[in-house]
Amino acid sequence: MKNIRLFSLVGQNLSEISEEILEDAAEASVTTIDLSRNKLSELPNKMSAIVTVTDLKLISNHLASLPEWIGEKYKCLQILDISKNHLQSLPSNIGCLKYLRDIDISFNRY
Repeated sequence: MKNIRLFSLVGQNLSEISEEILEDAAEASVTTIDLSRNKLSELPNKMSAIVTVTDLKLISNHLASLPEWIGEKYKCLQILDISKNHLQSLPSNIGCLKYLRDIDISFNRY
């Protein structure tokens, strides 16, 4: 996994992600994470170690909120797709993402 820049677990019906996989992704300096079409209700704190992320797709999960560390750790984030979740609000520091150019929050229901 050391040379892979894409971390994708699309459509695996996952409700959690193993710490070992997240550690490998951080070590590999992945830039794209796609965890779409799973059953994630929250993002694991270990994901905050993957600070090289520029593209984060979390489409069609069960997320009710995003952790504050997104605005603190994902400084290079350019694309954030969190559509089709259960989000009621965004982290207060989302405005700290100065490179964020595309955010999709459509079809969130609560």
